[in-house]
Amino acid sequence: DQPYFALFGVLERTAVVKNVNLTEVFVNASWPASSYVAGIAGYMASVQDDSRAGAWIDNCHVSGQITTVQDNGNLFIGGIAAYQYKGAITNCSTDMDLSGTVLGEALAEVGGIAALVNRGLVANSYALCNVYGSGNRENDLEGMAVVSSLVAVDAGDVVGCYGSGDNTTKEFSNYAGMVSGWVTGIGKAYSCWYNSESVMTVNGSNINPPETIGTKVPAGVSEDEMVYSGGVVDDLKGYTAQTYASVADALNNKFTAYPIEITQYGIPADALSKWVYTDQTVTFSGEKQAVTYVQPAAEQYVKPEAALRDGVWYGRDQDKTTVVRITVAEGAVTETEVLSGAGSGEAYEAALETAKTKGTYGDFSHYEAADPSRFGGGKGTQGSPYLIKNAEQLQYLAWSINEDTDWEGVWFRQTADISLEGIDWIPIGWALEAEINNQEETVCAYPFCGCFDGGGYTISGLTVGSAEAPSGLMTAALFGLTSGEYTTNEAPTDDVRRVVLKDIHLRDAAVYADVRYQLYAGTLAGTCQYGVEIDNCDATGIVQGVTADSHCRAGGLIASGLRGRITNSWTDVTVNAYTDTGRAYGAGIVAASNRLTIVNVYSLGDVYGGSSSSNMTFLGGIDGMEGGVHLNCYSSGNITSSKATSGIGAINGLVGGISLNKACYYNSDSTLTAAGSPAEMKASGANYSNVTDEAFPKTYAEITGEEFAQLLNTNAAGISQLLDEVRQGLDLERHALYYTGDGSDLARWAVIDGAVRFTPGTQEITVSSPVFDVTYGDKPFNIGAKAKTALTYVSDNASVAAVNANGKVTVGNAGTAKITISAAANTQYSAAENVTVTVNVAKAASSVTLKAKTVTYNGKAAAIGKASVKGSTGKITYKYYSDSKCAAQVKSAVNAGTYYAKAFVAADKNYKSASSKAVKLTISKAATKATLKNKTVTYNGKTIDPARPTVTGSKGKITYRFYSDSKCKKAVKGHSKAGTYYVKADVKADKNYKAATSNAAKLVIKKAAQKVKTITANATVSASKLKKAAQTVKIKTTIVGKGKVTYAKSSGTKSIKVSKAGTITVAKGLKKGTYTIKVKVAIAGTENFSSASAVKAIKITVK
Repeated sequence: DQPYFALFGVLERTAVVKNVNLTEVFVNASWPASSYVAGIAGYMASVQDDSRAGAWIDNCHVSGQITTVQDNGNLFIGGIAAYQYKGAITNCSTDMDLSGTVLGEALAEVGGIAALVNRGLVANSYALCNVYGSGNRENDLEGMAVVSSLVAVDAGDVVGCYGSGDNTTKEFSNYAGMVSGWVTGIGKAYSCWYNSESVMTVNGSNINPPETIGTKVPAGVSEDEMVYSGGVVDDLKGYTAQTYASVADALNNKFTAYPIEITQYGIPADALSKWVYTDQTVTFSGEKQAVTYVQPAAEQYVKPEAALRDGVWYGRDQDKTTVVRITVAEGAVTETEVLSGAGSGEAYEAALETAKTKGTYGDFSHYEAADPSRFGGGKGTQGSPYLIKNAEQLQYLAWSINEDTDWEGVWFRQTADISLEGIDWIPIGWALEAEINNQEETVCAYPFCGCFDGGGYTISGLTVGSAEAPSGLMTAALFGLTSGEYTTNEAPTDDVRRVVLKDIHLRDAAVYADVRYQLYAGTLAGTCQYGVEIDNCDATGIVQGVTADSHCRAGGLIASGLRGRITNSWTDVTVNAYTDTGRAYGAGIVAASNRLTIVNVYSLGDVYGGSSSSNMTFLGGIDGMEGGVHLNCYSSGNITSSKATSGIGAINGLVGGISLNKACYYNSDSTLTAAGSPAEMKASGANYSNVTDEAFPKTYAEITGEEFAQLLNTNAAGISQLLDEVRQGLDLERHALYYTGDGSDLARWAVIDGAVRFTPGTQEITVSSPVFDVTYGDKPFNIGAKAKTALTYVSDNASVAAVNANGKVTVGNAGTAKITISAAANTQYSAAENVTVTVNVAKAASSVTLKAKTVTYNGKAAAIGKASVKGSTGKITYKYYSDSKCAAQVKSAVNAGTYYAKAFVAADKNYKSASSKAVKLTISKAATKATLKNKTVTYNGKTIDPARPTVTGSKGKITYRFYSDSKCKKAVKGHSKAGTYYVKADVKADKNYKAATSNAAKLVIKKAAQKVKTITANATVSASKLKKAAQTVKIKTTIVGKGKVTYAKSSGTKSIKVSKAGTITVAKGLKKGTYTIKVKVAIAGTENFSSASAVKAIKITVK
């Protein structure tokens, strides 16, 4: 009942088997479930600790035959051991024919030394074995054979061995390798040799030279969360019959620097035997040799720690409340900006951490809202799409896509040829993968979910990365990642959203990408998920994709597509798809299709590729791995694999079980090449479809001829019948048919430029209007011409209307111009009939503006200010009026008052004449100046007038005002009396001058002088009378003045006295004689007169 068939069924953990020589072994077994069949041991157990010690098989040799057929479960067949768990196999050899078949869906693991080595050691051994394996792959089963001359599955250490013999798998297999069919993520294979002249056959195809390793697994994490570093292989070399003898010395030379520490398996360092070439065989000498462990360079790899990359990165918290932007230089954050939300707290810290994480893995997305105004117009609907006319707008579409913006259901249309030369393109929609927590993870995915109509225009110079600096994006193309809503295999209804890419024409595209994990590289699109409709798209250029640890997909049009269709499309693209670990898919149209319907498509370019793993290169002219339907397609390029593979075909590399090809063709004069050798020319490499592949060879002369073009046209016209045949052969529960048209929408074919291409369609030029009435000075406008090909424009009068290559008209001089529009022919469309539009440029309106003006009367004619004119450069004239309605024109405006003025500009060649509105011209009265001088006069008893003022200006009446004080506060009426007065002169206004008041001037009326005019007093007095009494004499005086006169004697005898009233009294008894006295006559001052006096000598004679 035990499934272990060998000399020893099970070797327990401390078992040692040495020096056993089994010859003529014959095992022919059949078993219902998993079984373990070998020469020495079915199963080798391990010591139950953390070491790698376990059972040890040493210096054992087996020859003979083992054949096992098993119903279900994995089958293990090994020349020495079937399943080795830890422990060691050393110094052993086999010479056997080994065959294993599993009838169910499982693995048939067959190895010349061991079937499966799990954390064990196979060292210093050799196998001369023919190995055969078969795993059932019929009816969509996924069984597979794993075969190797040495170890079928290496999950341990295989070192210092060599193997020879034929390796055969009945069906397709990725796991055929001379040293190991499958090196797992913890397996190592070092310093081994193999016979490079051995025959390796996979699925009936000769793999020449044979593969060294079938499949090598990259680093990752297993389902039980065990981290594995990835399979490591190094120093594996092939030998020929001529170099076979040298293998002994080569193996011996490794002992001094052995790449595996063998003592960890519980065996001594000198357990290995030296090699010798004897009896035409490289075998063991029997002399033991101690080995010295030296870690191989292949293991001396220090995985770089995840670190911040230099650049600008954005982060947002989960609740979308806070957005930050960080700048990183030399691995450190140099600046942090809060774009929205709080600058501290949990949300801020979460946003900052997100930014750092994105900066670590290269996610450069932002959180800005979409801004449709950045496009050239439109509303984003199918009827009124957003318009894209230049590289800047196309770049914005790519830049705008982020976590919040995918443009779901939004339409865009290209409206002009666009050049992307010099731009390192960031795809429209993109994704990234990286190692996170020791395994491959998707860092981010930002799909484009809208629709794009290229309008028949070209996009030239698309550049993603370069040969020297390839892109690190997972998706590299014009559109990196798209996504619809075709989530089931049922035929979608019209309301199920899909991405539409139509009428896009790429020229001279150059896409270079080199990533660690998965890659989707194409010209038009990287990966189109869950529904895509591609129609009338084409590309020329190059696509080159390289991966290190996962699958590489590179397509001339797209890398992959899930559900949808490609119609009326073609490429002439050189495609390169290479991977170190994983599968390489490359093709002229799509690298890997999954339920795509491809109709009326062709490819002209060459396809190159290769995977380091066995039979994991799939290259085709149309499809690398077909999982859909191809109708009425052809390919013409050469297909070249750097590795031996059964997965290359002129149309398909691999045809899946759900696939169907009908009415497809290929150039039988092209070449299929694998590992430098010609491969069998056929439509499909590995074909697992249950439906007959209807793909037919055509010679180069045929495939470029008119008869072939008509054949394709016949197929297109009869597409309905072809579709009916497809429905009969297709399992519609697993695969919807995404093209259901009647053929009227399919392009027709013809021989053009030496190849069968799509017949140019007819086209017409449409314009928004046949006549454009514009005005001189208008902004440039676009004619709005549309056609399927590029347009040219010619103006017959560029001075009136100049037009550029984009149909933009610059308005010139007034007049009429005719613009002729042409649409040239290309490979898709014939030339259109020319269209002529008329541009009438009318004179523009002029405008004249005057400003109201106020001036002061100066006796001359006044002029309004200079008019401001917009437009005409003609002569400007002015008119003046006395009324606001401008009915009464005046010759000039001189006198003070209000006038009305208008300006008139004459027309010139581009502008009309114009007049201004009437504005006021106000001439204000001029100022009058009155100057009054001081005046001094002497009282004369009359009213005194001041001096006449000096007046400049008005001729009006002058009046005066008199004041008694200098501040002119106290007015007085009279001004005839002596005194000081203050006077102001008032000048009345006249028609042109204002009134004025002079300064205050002094008017001084001095008192008049008084004087003694005459004095009569000389008198003769009788002496006789004096004897009796004193005698009196009256002085008579006349004066000039009004003052009172008084007298006083000033000198003379005392006997003569003078009274104040002027009476002279001569004293009694005065003797005779003549007496002289002096009398002072005083005149008292008055209001108007000043005082005065005089001295008079008066003679009195007494006799």
